[in-house]
Amino acid sequence: MIILLRGLQKGIETLAKLFMPLLFLLIIVLGIWSSTRSGAGEGIVWYLTPDISKINVNTFLSALSQVFFSLGIAMTAAFVFGGYATKSQNIMSDTAIVVLVDTGTAFLAGFVIFPALFSYGISPDSGPSLLFITMTNLLTEMPLGSVFGTLFFFLLLLAGLTSVVTVLEGISQSLKDRFQWTHPQSLLICFGIVSLLLIPNILSHTDSTFADIRGRSFFGWTDFLANSILLPIAGLCIVLFASFVVGFKRFQSETNEGSTLFRVTGIWQLVWKILVPISILTILIYGLA
Repeated sequence: MIILLRGLQKGIETLAKLFMPLLFLLIIVLGIWSSTRSGAGEGIVWYLTPDISKINVNTFLSALSQVFFSLGIAMTAAFVFGGYATKSQNIMSDTAIVVLVDTGTAFLAGFVIFPALFSYGISPDSGPSLLFITMTNLLTEMPLGSVFGTLFFFLLLLAGLTSVVTVLEGISQSLKDRFQWTHPQSLLICFGIVSLLLIPNILSHTDSTFADIRGRSFFGWTDFLANSILLPIAGLCIVLFASFVVGFKRFQSETNEGSTLFRVTGIWQLVWKILVPISILTILIYGLA
């Protein structure tokens, strides 16, 4: 709440500019350390060697679903940052940078996780807890491991925090404008609702009744609903709105306003009106199936 009360530039931007480059550097250091462990070479080979026999339609659909979540496509954050963009903003170049940095960071993280997995004999399909199991083992042997460990998990917390506060900024500002509330009032209501929803999500990681609801935990259902259902539906609504309500020509001219090297050309109309909606619908059907 303190971050959001300071506003986007003084709050979220300051936090991200200060700590996210530090997290990136720490991932590089941990990747080097992980790659020098006994048995790490086998993990690196496994990580970098594609197994063509395992690639199928599900692989691509899972990757597309992950793209929505990882890049924040169709999330409130896009509207928050878009609302503060200037006319001279180079949207095309900024988008390319975001995609490259996101993919590059994920690729580097693989050099932290997979060498450590093979070094400590941990199964690669351990699920969401994989990061914490691997990092605990890795940091135990690392010089100044407690210092690096504290720093890593603190920065990981902040990485999640920057996403959360951005989403809540969009919701609280919408409530503020719709009901003429003050900024603190809209924030308090948002945080109250979110706090209530967090309780069953946290308890689903314990032995409570929230841990198993028809074969999934409450957290599992929340994750499924957000990633496989709500994000694709929101993405489909956005692309249809941009294509047929705003219109492609207006979308093209506004996107190209600050662009120099990369620009939206006529071929994008085919991609935007046909290929993208079909891809999103496929993700949605796959998620439901």
